[in-house]
Amino acid sequence: MKIKSFIIDDELLGRKNLRFMLTNFFPEISIVGEFNCVQKSIKEIPSLMPDLIFLDIQMPELTGFDLIELSGERNFEFIFVTAHNEYGIEAVKAGALDYILKPVSVNELRAAVEKFKRKNSRNNNKINNTNRDQNFNIKIPQPHGFALIDSREIIRLEAENNYTRVFMLNGDQFFVCKTIKDVEIQLDPEVFLRVHKSSVINLSFFKEFVNIDGSCVIMKDETKIPVSRRKIQELKDAIHKFTIR
Repeated sequence: MKIKSFIIDDELLGRKNLRFMLTNFFPEISIVGEFNCVQKSIKEIPSLMPDLIFLDIQMPELTGFDLIELSGERNFEFIFVTAHNEYGIEAVKAGALDYILKPVSVNELRAAVEKFKRKNSRNNNKINNTNRDQNFNIKIPQPHGFALIDSREIIRLEAENNYTRVFMLNGDQFFVCKTIKDVEIQLDPEVFLRVHKSSVINLSFFKEFVNIDGSCVIMKDETKIPVSRRKIQELKDAIHKFTIR
């Protein structure tokens, strides 16, 4: 399972540099959110559920410390990435996993990420978790509330304008008040694959690929899902990786 991460920094160059390092040197990290202020990021924490936040301190209106205070019950770790060296003691008191000064070096970043992995391994948390009781539930918004469903029982997602229909193994369907991209981002990228702009499939329920009169996949429930031309090779690669895991 990948480490879902946020980058929060009001400086565009700072976000770009950190994204470049994380993308190119840390394949275990998936960046699920990138924000230029605390206000925008704090609204997305409950739905995107990051594991690790790379957080600047001095930002307009609200600071990185404000985010930690306002986030309530914290289900994520955070690493301060800042140009200011005077907040070290305050960062420790706030519970920061690490404190990295800009300009960021890959070695310092690697040490911080390894610290996160060690801590979560000790806590038997969801990162590299081999516990059979691992929680696969995801939160699905509904018109009048929300539902918790087991992602392992999702066969596929289908976009309907700005909404998403979720098809379950037992035949149930959920109509979700979110775009397919917003739902997809909660799912394991090693198990779920976007094969078309309107469709995401669970590779666990893949049956066969057909390339006659247009490409499509046939799921184990006999549903046919179109595959866009540019996604064919990605599908083949994903199936290969999935079957040898």
